Amino acid sequence: MIFRPKKEKIIDRAQKYILKGYIDRAIEEYKKASAIDPGDTSIRLRIGELYIKNGMKEEAIKEYTEVAKSNAQKGFYLKAIAVYKQILKIDDSIIDVHYKLAELYTRQRLIADAISEYGYIVNVMEKRHRMDEVINLLKKMIEIDPANVGVRLKLADIYRKQGFDKDAFAEYRHAFERLLEQNKLDKAEKIYLDLYSSGIEEPEILEGLSELYKKKGDKERFVEFAKPLLAYYKEKNITDKARELYRAIIEIDPSYREDGDFLEEEEGTTPQEETPEAEEPLIEFPEVDLELPPGEEEGQETEQKEEIHQASQEPPLWLEESIEVEGFEPAEEVSAPPREDSILDLTDEAEVIEEVEPVEQAEAGKEVEEVGESYEEVEIELEGAEEELRFEEEVGGEVSEETKVGEVVTEAGGVGEVEPVDTMAEGMEERIGPEELVESLPEEMGEEEPREKEEYVDLIAELGMEETLEGIADSWAENETADTAEEFRNGIGKQLSREDTETHYNLGIAYMEMELYNEAAREFKIALKDPGLEFDCYTRLGLCAMAEGRPHEAIEYYLKGLQVKGHSEEERKGLNYELGLAYQAAGKVDEAREVFTSIYNIDPEYREVADKVKELSRKEEKIPLDDDLVEIEIL
Repeated sequence: MIFRPKKEKIIDRAQKYILKGYIDRAIEEYKKASAIDPGDTSIRLRIGELYIKNGMKEEAIKEYTEVAKSNAQKGFYLKAIAVYKQILKIDDSIIDVHYKLAELYTRQRLIADAISEYGYIVNVMEKRHRMDEVINLLKKMIEIDPANVGVRLKLADIYRKQGFDKDAFAEYRHAFERLLEQNKLDKAEKIYLDLYSSGIEEPEILEGLSELYKKKGDKERFVEFAKPLLAYYKEKNITDKARELYRAIIEIDPSYREDGDFLEEEEGTTPQEETPEAEEPLIEFPEVDLELPPGEEEGQETEQKEEIHQASQEPPLWLEESIEVEGFEPAEEVSAPPREDSILDLTDEAEVIEEVEPVEQAEAGKEVEEVGESYEEVEIELEGAEEELRFEEEVGGEVSEETKVGEVVTEAGGVGEVEPVDTMAEGMEERIGPEELVESLPEEMGEEEPREKEEYVDLIAELGMEETLEGIADSWAENETADTAEEFRNGIGKQLSREDTETHYNLGIAYMEMELYNEAAREFKIALKDPGLEFDCYTRLGLCAMAEGRPHEAIEYYLKGLQVKGHSEEERKGLNYELGLAYQAAGKVDEAREVFTSIYNIDPEYREVADKVKELSRKEEKIPLDDDLVEIEIL
């Protein structure tokens, strides 16, 4: 701490050198400051940046590597990842950095990124024909993500090329079973048919194909593979499986017969089912002679009386009336209850069902009617306008492209007149008013379905998440078959959906600090899956777009962020300010002026909003200037 003033003076001097363009002198000053405080990694990062500006890439990589190691040792893994990413931006071919990234991603449980880094190394090692390393890397990838079918297929293919048929089949079997579970029957079929046609003799292949064709309902092909499988079971005396399979075959092909003792037994027992042994009665009755009424058949009479007995759960009348037991006389005559009381009246029950059913249908119809009211018209009076503005709100909460609306929220909290602002972001026109500083736009439009019910698939497609996923899997797909690459990509996508969104969000912030805006945007898009991070993600996506010089894209993100509910006036005011800056950068002066004016009406002291209003108002007035004023303006 006693050196702090000296360190700050040195840094100030270095910054002055930078302003004057003396990069070499600035680097020397920063090195002096770093020697005073070696633990300050921000100074070394600054030195690395200056090396890059000076075209000294090797020196920059050395500085960044030391900073990354220091962050990793201190447990700042996300910061270390961001620095290593910066190194790869300088030189993507440094294998050691890819290894370090893969390890750090694994520690942070960012499995999709870890698999992607290992995939890059696999391709490099394969080109160098270092197959032992390739196999070890693929095994590590399977340990990290056992469900990724693409990795297993890759390892199986390499085993097969190396002549390790048993190991290859083990991986193919895992992939086959996984595809079968996912109901990807055609891909599973392709794997095993290829193995079968290549002459790999494994009973599991016949079992798998039999199961697959049974699942597909292809009886002909099922029998084709079931017959050689039955022969295998016979040869190995696997009797239970043989009999079960034999039953399945003759159900499809009754003419099929096989020799063999156990099969002959099966033929004799197949048509008939074994009858279970009758349970001994709890009470033994003496043998009796039944006297049946004339004209009644024995089976019919017994069946009817049994039905009555089951319905009434009372001793059957016929037992006392028609059975004479020698030497047995009842103490008193028992009268059975009337049959009408003892048997359930199904007619009444049917009437009850008919009465209830219309009510349920009416309720269902009511719900459908309520859901069907998916649009409502809202009328808003515009300040200084003569006609009413109409817009529609979808139940899902999304505003249509034709939506143009804004409301002025007074300082007292009331809703005043509306000041429309034209917004155009990639074909989307909307009206943004100062009410969005406090109130959410969807809230002003009435009740809506919760945002959690929206389909994130659509959101991901809209934000370019598909491209993000392709970027992660790019290094893998380069040298792979279409099926293997597709399964690898699917595995990455499923893994991303399971990962912690907050970790991705924090990694995005670390990338922003390193000015890796494309990488940061990718992380924020992944974190958008969490509704609690949605507002912040849209804000930071807009900042990344602005940093990359894409203000129209930033406008779109900011508008989406303003539709997210549950945020304070201060947060919404900040996002509106960023929206104003984006409008200004996009050359939309009118929209920018109205947004800044709205902020000024609520909080005149907020940031430089007063200066912004004055600046944009002067542009609107377009007052002609004489030569002197023009000269002053230029100066």
